[in-house]
Amino acid sequence: MVVLGIDTSTNISSIAWGKYSQVWEGGRNQSKDLLPKIEKLRKKTGGLWRDLTGVVVINGPGSYTGIRIGVSVANTVGMLMDVPVKGVDGLAGQVNLITKRITGNIISLIGAGSQRVYARTYKVDGKEIKPMDDYYVGDLGEYTDNKDKSSWMVVDGEEEIVNWLKSSGWVNMIEVNTDMQGGRAKKAVELCDRLGEVKNDVVVPMYLRGPIKK
Repeated sequence: MVVLGIDTSTNISSIAWGKYSQVWEGGRNQSKDLLPKIEKLRKKTGGLWRDLTGVVVINGPGSYTGIRIGVSVANTVGMLMDVPVKGVDGLAGQVNLITKRITGNIISLIGAGSQRVYARTYKVDGKEIKPMDDYYVGDLGEYTDNKDKSSWMVVDGEEEIVNWLKSSGWVNMIEVNTDMQGGRAKKAVELCDRLGEVKNDVVVPMYLRGPIKK
């Protein structure tokens, strides 16, 4: 079984073709880079498109444009190859990046611009990852105000957010980067069998807020 994983929800983009993966800083080039990178990775593995058995995509929260790009490509590949497509919550996906090292309560944060964040706290017990609160989008300080600073935190955010957390006493913090175990896309592939079916095999973007107007 070969599953294609896609994550363009933040600047730390990633793809996976089965057990093989690539992570890079996507920036503003995700729309033109994504398909060529998928094809290059497929060729590198020696895989064939007819081998594909499914697609899984991080469908939010994160960059409005990035989510749209990833979900659109995932749904298109699924339709053309006639394979099921599933979506994964990116906040839970990045918690999966660190569960081999950490258990218990983990706070997951993704930058939402202007010191705002998408956030959720998860409890990790073995292979089970259970949300402990609702999705949050808003001021970073407001969300962390009553949180235990001894808790672990996994963060994909701007330098301003990371620096604020460090200066506020958060020491048990892991930053998502291009060296992390194949990125969220690979973890999404690993989770694929545990995900529920999606209606009509079409993943819907999970936007917790609208796009930022410039």
